[in-house]
Amino acid sequence: MSYKIISKFSNEISDKEWIEIRDSFNLIFKKNNNVTFFKKKYSDCSLGYSSHGILYFKSKIVGCFTIIPRDYLISNRKELIGLACDAYILKGHRTDELLLKKMSERAISNIKKKK
Repeated sequence: MSYKIISKFSNEISDKEWIEIRDSFNLIFKKNNNVTFFKKKYSDCSLGYSSHGILYFKSKIVGCFTIIPRDYLISNRKELIGLACDAYILKGHRTDELLLKKMSERAISNIKKKK
């Protein structure tokens, strides 16, 4: 099988990819969110964008792991901390128990580059 994991920031995701993320997320979580919901959720944060580890199968999105950066005050010091959320892999593509871990690592490494 031909899986590929690519990390992207929210502002790098194409309109086509937003639609695929919306459709697959809504299928997994039984929701009815629109693309605007996701764009707002992932951009209304400390950096203005989130980091995503996106799982592709034959150029179609079949999974995503998102980290939303947030500022927290810890011991009177402002720290940027990532909130991991909205992680999923479509049911027919859960073939490797390490895929979700790999997706999270890509999203984390992507956001660390910006820090």
